[in-house]
Amino acid sequence: MKQDMFPGRQIGEAVADLLAGRVRVAGAVEKGATELQVGSNNLFSVGDAVALSHSRWTEVRGEFGVVAKKTGLTSITLAEPALYDRAAEEVCYLYLKERGDDAWQPRAVPSVSFVDLAALGAGGCLAVIVRGLKMSGSKGSMISQQDWEIVVRYRAYYHKEADARRFGAECESIFNTLMADTYLGGTCWSSGVVDFRTSEEHVKHGSPRASAEFTIIAKRAAVIQQN
Repeated sequence: MKQDMFPGRQIGEAVADLLAGRVRVAGAVEKGATELQVGSNNLFSVGDAVALSHSRWTEVRGEFGVVAKKTGLTSITLAEPALYDRAAEEVCYLYLKERGDDAWQPRAVPSVSFVDLAALGAGGCLAVIVRGLKMSGSKGSMISQQDWEIVVRYRAYYHKEADARRFGAECESIFNTLMADTYLGGTCWSSGVVDFRTSEEHVKHGSPRASAEFTIIAKRAAVIQQN
């Protein structure tokens, strides 16, 4: 039997996208269209200001709109029609933005890896780590239950009490963001933060560093394929 079910990086990237305030658009987008299909529309609410990107890693094109309607779990209707065509194979994202923020820029996308890059002296202050997988299934079943463990690690230096309070506020914001879309862009059928821990490290000849670790369990089912 062959099991084609190792979407760990896909789920990790969905977590990173969520932290960046975006979700991937599914399929093509035709010029003049108002309805978009996304992996999950839970991140957005009616009335939210949004931005439609043109490419995954380059700058976001100046195409902004407002969410007029949500249908089901995967459909979003914009109040304004799309200005550009986008092919189905072109990577495209819908970003959540602040209404009226003319100087808006997309947030950085956290790194995604299977090791803690920060521990190796690389990576930014916010990182997504695909920590592990537990699988279960009844004997004879063609369906396997997957529980993916994803860790989000946030690090920040602080110099005074105000910085420490800001760290706490950032942790609250990260937690709320991670719980905003429990479908993680359509990569799983359920997810949630199951553990949260903070720690403090005193760096020699430097400012203290605070760390927060959020552990997420993302659940999905996979079909066990027979040769």
